[in-house]
Amino acid sequence: MKYGIFIIESLKNDDDKDGKILHEILDVCQIKNKYLEIVTKQELITALSDFKKSNYRYLHLSFHANEYGFELTDSTFITNSDFSEIISLDFKKRRIFMSSCKSGNINFAGELITKNKIYSIIGSPEPIRFDKSLLFYPTFYHLMNEYDEKKMLKRDLKKSIRAGSNLFKIPIHYYAFLRKNKIWNEEEVREYKFIPNNKLENNRIRVKTS
Repeated sequence: MKYGIFIIESLKNDDDKDGKILHEILDVCQIKNKYLEIVTKQELITALSDFKKSNYRYLHLSFHANEYGFELTDSTFITNSDFSEIISLDFKKRRIFMSSCKSGNINFAGELITKNKIYSIIGSPEPIRFDKSLLFYPTFYHLMNEYDEKKMLKRDLKKSIRAGSNLFKIPIHYYAFLRKNKIWNEEEVREYKFIPNNKLENNRIRVKTS
């Protein structure tokens, strides 16, 4: 797999498109990326197939979401289980970044990490203002690219998330896989809670998936 951010966005027609703006900023920063705007579930499936073919490591999703799933432009609601089934194991060992309200939650992360072997899920557990989301992610990707333009290490991820969380006053949850006896743990995930200007919370969480 190669370094790059693949952005999929599905918002209402009158919404500000933070994914599109992120794409434009990453272009200016010369950070490899691709942007797709979708409307329907079939277009989501096609976009995810394009992501797989691109061989990019990092998937950035911009949707309206809650603890149970996310909504597409045509008002189709994709549950966490639906999304887990769509991606199956095709995207194992990738990282997913969510620019969506309440998307940084254990329901979504637990489903994808334990079932689909996604390396990590990063997002906010709360509703986030457009301007703050717009500022956080370009800053985050820029910092990560400065650390190493070829890969993302956990220690660097944590440094960059903490910097952005404190600067823009955004709580961020970072969920990562756990190994048990050198085998992928299908029962637990690691949860890091970044609360602006507070001590990092670090928990092991047992996952209940549907």
